[in-house]
Amino acid sequence: MDWRVGLELFGLAVLIFFGYFVAASLLPPSLFPLRLALAPGIGAGICSIIFFAFRRPFLSVEGALAVVIVFLLWRRGWKIDSESLPISSWSGSALAIVLPAVTWALSIMATRVQRMPHGDWDGWAIWNWEARLLFRAGSHWREGLDLAFHGDYPLLVPATTARLLRYAGTDVLGVGAWLGILLGLCTIAVVGLVLSELRGRWLGIPIALVLAGTPMFISGASSQYADVPLSFFFLTCLALLAIHFERMPDDLRIVVLAGFLGGCAAWTKNEGWLFITATGIALLAPMMRERTRNLRRLAAFSGGAVLPLLVVTIFKLSIKGQNYLIGNPHEMIQKMLDPGRHATIWNFFGRLLTTFGAWSFSPLIPLALLVLLTGLKWTAIRSRGWLTVGAVVAIVATGYYVVYLTTPIELTYHLQSSMDRLMLQLWPSTLLLAGLSCRALPGARSG
Repeated sequence: MDWRVGLELFGLAVLIFFGYFVAASLLPPSLFPLRLALAPGIGAGICSIIFFAFRRPFLSVEGALAVVIVFLLWRRGWKIDSESLPISSWSGSALAIVLPAVTWALSIMATRVQRMPHGDWDGWAIWNWEARLLFRAGSHWREGLDLAFHGDYPLLVPATTARLLRYAGTDVLGVGAWLGILLGLCTIAVVGLVLSELRGRWLGIPIALVLAGTPMFISGASSQYADVPLSFFFLTCLALLAIHFERMPDDLRIVVLAGFLGGCAAWTKNEGWLFITATGIALLAPMMRERTRNLRRLAAFSGGAVLPLLVVTIFKLSIKGQNYLIGNPHEMIQKMLDPGRHATIWNFFGRLLTTFGAWSFSPLIPLALLVLLTGLKWTAIRSRGWLTVGAVVAIVATGYYVVYLTTPIELTYHLQSSMDRLMLQLWPSTLLLAGLSCRALPGARSG
C-alpha cells in the first residue's frame, strides 16, 4: 500500500476517533452501533471546522485535542459495557443479509473512483477544485474563491479533503472520494439501525437494503459531490430527533447532537440552511403545548447547532461571492404566479419519479409493498417523532419547489441538471419516514 494512502487512512482514523468520542459522550451505551455509524460524520464536522479556523497549525490543534480526549478516556477507565450492546442470537443472520449488499456497493464505489479519480463534473469543478485551493493557496485561498465555480458554497467537504491532503503531505488522486464513500455507507447503516431500534430489525434491514440498492445513491457516494454527505446530515439529525421523541423524551443530550449534525448540513451545502430552518419550525410548532419542555428542547438543539452555523456565517461574511439563485424580488413574484412554471415542474417531477435513483422502475413500488405488508400504524403517524420528521421533509421539499419557481436559470435546464440530486438528498430521510409509519416488528425495543 502506498505510504500516502496510509497517512490518509490515519487522518480518517483521527476524524472517526473524535466523532466517536462526541457520540459516546452524548448517546447511551444501548445505541453503541449508532455511535459508530455517526462517528465519521461528527468527526468530519469537527475536523473541517478546526481546519477552517486554524489552517496551517491544525495538526497541532488536533494533536492537543487527541491528548485531552485520551486523558478523559483514561480517567473514565476505557470501559465498554458489553452487556448493553444489542447483540442477539440472530445477529449472524442479519449480517449474512446485509454484508453482501454492502460489499457489492463498496466494490461499485471503488471501481468508479478508480475510473474517475477526479470525480464527476461537479466533483472536480467545485468540490475538489476548492479542496486544492485550500491545500495549495495558503493564506490567499479566499481570493481564489472569486474565480471558483459556486465559490459561495460551504466548505465541509473541500476542507475535509484538503485536511487529508495535508496528512498525506502531497496531492493524491481520489482522496476526495473518502468522505462520500464513508458517509454513504454510514447513511445506509443509520437507516437500518434506527428503524431496527424503533420498529424491529426485520423492518430496518430491508429498508436499509432499499437504500443500498439505489444505484444513484451508490454512484453519488463515489462521485465526490456533496449531496450524499448532505443526505447523511439530514438523515442523522432527523433520526436522532425520532429516537428522542419515541425513546428518550427527557434526554436532551441527543437533541444537542441532532443540532450539531443539522448545523453541519448548513456547513456542507447551502440547502442545509433551509433544512436547519425547517427543523427549527418543526420544533417550534407545538409550542402552545408543554411550553417549558419544548423551549428546553429548542435551546438544546440550538446549542448543538451554534458552532457550525457560526462558522458558516463567518465564512459567508468573509467572501465576496453571492448565491446565484437570488434575483430581483419583483421578477421572482411574477414567476411564482406563472401557472406554466408550476405545470413544467410537476410534469418533470412526475416523469422523474418513475425512474428516480436510476432504478429501472419506481423505487416507491417495493417501498410501498414493504409498508403495506408490514402494516401502517396510525398512532405512529400521529406521534411527535413522525410529525417532526414529516414536517421537515415537507418544508425542505417545498423550499426546493419555490427555488425552481423563482430560479434565474432557464427552468428546464435547471430541472434536468439538479432535481434528481435534490431528491437524492431527501431519499434516506424519506425512507426513514416510511419506516416510522409501520407497525413495530419483533426486535424493536419497547418505548
